Amino acid sequence: MKILHLSDLHFGYDENDTMKTQRENLLNGLLYTIKSKIINIVIITGDIVWQCKEDGYIEAEKWLKKLSNEMSVPFDHFIICAGNHEVDHNETKEISYYTNPKEVNKILTYENIKFLERRFKRFIKFCEKLGVAKPKINNKDNFLIGSIDFEEVKFWIINTAWYAKEGGHRDKNKLWIGTNFYDYLFNEKSKNPKHITVCINHHPKEWLNEHETQSNNLNKSLFEMISEQCEINFTGHTHCNIQKPHRAHSHMLCYSAGASFKDSDYIHNFSIFSLDSQKSVITRCVFISKDRTNWVHSGEDSEILSKQSSTNIMNTGKCKKGVTKNSNIKKYISKIGINMLNIIESDFSSDKVMIWPVTPRRVLNSIHLAQLKLMSLLYNKFGWSVQAIISNCGANLLPQDITKGFVDKIKKYHNKAGIKNFKCEYLDRYFMRNHKLASKVLESFTKIGSRVSILDLKKIKEKRYDDAKKEETQKLSVLDYILPILQYAVVEALTHEIKNKSTKKSIVIAGNDEETQWSRAVSFIGEDFVGALLIPELNNSSGKNINQDNQNQVLKTMIDCCSKEQLKDNFNIGNFASWFYKMFVILPSYELIDNINVYSVKPPIDMITLEDGKYENLSEIKKNEIVDKIWDEIEKSKISE
Repeated sequence: MKILHLSDLHFGYDENDTMKTQRENLLNGLLYTIKSKIINIVIITGDIVWQCKEDGYIEAEKWLKKLSNEMSVPFDHFIICAGNHEVDHNETKEISYYTNPKEVNKILTYENIKFLERRFKRFIKFCEKLGVAKPKINNKDNFLIGSIDFEEVKFWIINTAWYAKEGGHRDKNKLWIGTNFYDYLFNEKSKNPKHITVCINHHPKEWLNEHETQSNNLNKSLFEMISEQCEINFTGHTHCNIQKPHRAHSHMLCYSAGASFKDSDYIHNFSIFSLDSQKSVITRCVFISKDRTNWVHSGEDSEILSKQSSTNIMNTGKCKKGVTKNSNIKKYISKIGINMLNIIESDFSSDKVMIWPVTPRRVLNSIHLAQLKLMSLLYNKFGWSVQAIISNCGANLLPQDITKGFVDKIKKYHNKAGIKNFKCEYLDRYFMRNHKLASKVLESFTKIGSRVSILDLKKIKEKRYDDAKKEETQKLSVLDYILPILQYAVVEALTHEIKNKSTKKSIVIAGNDEETQWSRAVSFIGEDFVGALLIPELNNSSGKNINQDNQNQVLKTMIDCCSKEQLKDNFNIGNFASWFYKMFVILPSYELIDNINVYSVKPPIDMITLEDGKYENLSEIKKNEIVDKIWDEIEKSKISE
């Protein structure tokens, strides 16, 4: 699960048009920064507006709608807690700072929620209008206190602003959560004790009354009880720079956010978290802004969700993760340019299913062979099974005998490579009424189709093609154009079935030219269900992606691997030399250097020359050597007619 954590946006704080422009520049930069990120849940830990201003909520609504659209995350996946600036102080004039817990607990009860809501009426109206996730308490919806379940994670939304009378430093040590509300939350959690529980509140512990933070000889404090029940705590309010997380009562990991926007001179920050509920690991990726427009990645940290102290500490540079027996392969395939979407080191183990959506062609070309090389490696190393989806939907289908011939070659390849756990099915069959997943596929197709705009689909279809190919895509039939959504729907239904039956995570195998498509798919489907491994693009001399339907005979023969001589003749085209060397020499050599640090190994042929693209300086001997190595691997992979 990928979580975007924002806090303290303070819409309505701006005193003049200049300040509004500065805010707009920075928050537009934030939108641009997260645009390509995969996000499943958005958490905002309070202070959306400044002093509960009505115009602040209007501004916040406009910007959050942009945020939702950029990430394709619906508002029912936004979790928001109230902060002190969500309190209408016209409704708090008569209340006092309570010091007696018995008096407080008479007021902070489930039965008094309607009365308490008066202090947050503008915040509640704002949440209702956007349609953000509603926490439940005692099986009743509200926007102030309760729990929300997403997949295998339970979120506790806790209100620390009931008695935020002043809103500033005078509130410190005087705020209350309410033990009565904890009883309801604990009761709800007891029904699903295996869930990871994430606590969301605006004020950190230091702002609570001592009666809720300090234990005595007879009873644990409320905060201690919350800490024992929750694995993670997200807070805001302090406007601090990013700090390394600390553990409350040796258990709950506490992450305090700075302001995502305060004023133009402030160092703003936000974080993206990757929560692996199966491995019980959370990784934070921090972004900060030191100027008025740009956000930069400033570091990562990973923590284990356990009662023991963490083994991974915050680092302002690169993440220092513990080395595992499978860490070498992640470095290895990353080094040769394979793009990993929602893939962490612990994924390189058993119990995975490779899903290969592939469009049938007249030949099994080099792009197919490169993907098959990757699948062979992962099968031989970890025993991952393969589920091929033959994308035979469209208006201009190949003749049935050619499509069948293509499928036969795929089957022969898997048999030749010794991949025993292999299944293959045509895409259109998933949409037939008699298919066991038909209803789920249709449901998924409807859901995803309603969330993907025409502009999104246009970006997906045009990939990084040259202008001629982009123009050609606009002439496609509707059925050809929506092929990505058809694939999404099937992959979602399939991955959920695989997960429910065997607990296995699915990994899509595709090309990096389809990054936009599969980034969206992972976001839609959910990271607990699916990730993706994308091989590098094959590009022409102008850096544009070479489509597999290319009519240029020179390029077509290269893609189709027609001859050794043709391979050599075209080494100066785009990234051909580098791409073929990585896919057919470096990639299948993994087993030879399995136990060696790949960053200290000098490859048998100078890769610097290849990666820089200066192929014209290659000696004839070196070029022949490279071609020989590549062609040997291609010949091993090719399937006889």
